[in-house]
Parts: sequence; structure tokens; C-alpha cells
Amino acid sequence: MSIRLEEMRSFAAVADEGSFSAAARLLGRSQSVVSTHIAGMENELGFKLFIREPAPVLTPAGRELLPSARRVIAEAARFESRASALFRLPEPLLYIGIDMGLDIPPVLDLIRDFSKSFPSAKLQIENISSSETDWFFRKSAMTMALVFTRRTTLGCDEHLIGHAPLCIAVARKHPLSEGALSRERLRNYRQIVVAARDSESAQPAALSDDCWEVDSGQWAVGLAARGVGWTIVPKSVVLSMPRIRSMLTLLDPPYFITPERLVLLTRRGEVPDVFVQWWQKAVRRAAGKLGLAD
Repeated sequence: MSIRLEEMRSFAAVADEGSFSAAARLLGRSQSVVSTHIAGMENELGFKLFIREPAPVLTPAGRELLPSARRVIAEAARFESRASALFRLPEPLLYIGIDMGLDIPPVLDLIRDFSKSFPSAKLQIENISSSETDWFFRKSAMTMALVFTRRTTLGCDEHLIGHAPLCIAVARKHPLSEGALSRERLRNYRQIVVAARDSESAQPAALSDDCWEVDSGQWAVGLAARGVGWTIVPKSVVLSMPRIRSMLTLLDPPYFITPERLVLLTRRGEVPDVFVQWWQKAVRRAAGKLGLAD
């Protein structure tokens, strides 16, 4: 047995309107089409649905089947409405944080390429420092971040992109810019450290007793360039600031410091897999331009 949805609609319309012509007007069909639908159903079922003279009246079998036909029609309408809504639904908003320490031109190229790959996606971009990452994931609707970090962020999936070598940055005329470096010499001068914006996040280790705290690598480098103190930052942060680079001397630390990791963080279960995969591949391809060692 094969009864089409259009036939059921004609069946219900004739029952509701009381005539083939009125049902045709309701459905926007010709009367002959409605009559054909009813005849097709009756032929398929093997019994009559209407007594046609003088006006169509439901047979007992027709009255029995009408409620079921209406349920099928209503469910089909819900299906069509849902399918239509899905067709029009824009791709989800991606609220992404970009580390201030990343060189801007290659990041802008990544965003441009993302817009080409997902033209209907909505993107909200926040320029953040690595120390703010935990705060944004806890306090805002941020769903993705591309940041330098040494720690994990709760509730997020982490995708390692590469490692950023660290350096000590001091002004060219700073006493530390000449002579051999040691822990003892570093302790004797003010250190500028990048600290988290809230007390719940892990604080950075400080070597000097005289420390100033800032919330971004850019501030640390800018102050170091002006002779305020020395700082440890990823080399890529300095390279992303060409105007200040000429004011600095970059030195290798006199002790081992674990390189910063550039990671792609995604809020668990809230970022479409296709977005995550795209950003992983695209950023890894741009690793060299972003100053990563691997």
C-alpha cells in the first residue's frame, strides 16, 4: 500500500470543507486534482471514503481513518517547519580569543582564510593576554582561544600547536645587556612579570624580589624597552613589536626555562568539530610565521 501525503491532505480538506471545490480552493489545487487524489486513495485502500451525492459525506471507514490522516499531516508540517529552520540556521557563533603576543599579519591571514572556508559563520574576536585566558573561559561566553600558556584550562580541550622559545628582554643601555648573565645578577634588578588578572589563576614564578606585575607581554616588553626592568617573554612577542625591537637586547636565560606552548583551547562540547579541525591545521601551517620552534 502506498498512499501519498498530498492524497491525505486532499482527504482531510474535503472532509473539513464539505465539498471538492472548497477543498480545492483551500489547497490551491484544481478540483480535478483533488478528485483524483481521493479516487487514488480509495483505489489503494479498496473501499470508499466518501458518499459523493449530493455532497461528499464520510463513510464509516472514512470517519475511522480521518483522525490518523490528520496526525500524519500535522507531523509532516512539523517536519517541514523544522527542516526549513535548519536550512536557514546560520552557523554558530565562534567567540575566539587571540593572544596579544601573536604577530598580527599572520593572524589576520588566518581569519581571512576562515571567512572564506565558512562564509556564513559568525566570528567574535577578543584580543587577550595569556594571563586572562582562564578568566575569559570562566566569566564570559568565549568558546575558543589561541594563546601561549604553560597550564591547562579546566573545561577545555587543548590542542598543542607548537613551542615558543623564551628570551630575556632588556633595554639596550640596561646593565644586564652587557656581561655574563646569572641568577644572582637578575635578582639585583627589577623584573616585570606577566600576572593573571584574577587571584584564582596560577601566578607566575618571579626571580627578583623587586617585581612589577602587568597583564600582557606587550606591556612587559614596552616597559623593558624603556629601562624599567627586565622580563622573560616568548621571542615571538618581541618580534610582533618591530618598533620596540630596536630598543631591546634579547638574551638567552642563564638557566633552563620550559618554552611557552601555543595551544588552541576549545570549550568542551561547544565548538563544532569542523571549526576545531580547521583551526588546528591552519595554525600549524602558519607556525613558522608565528615564531614557533616546532
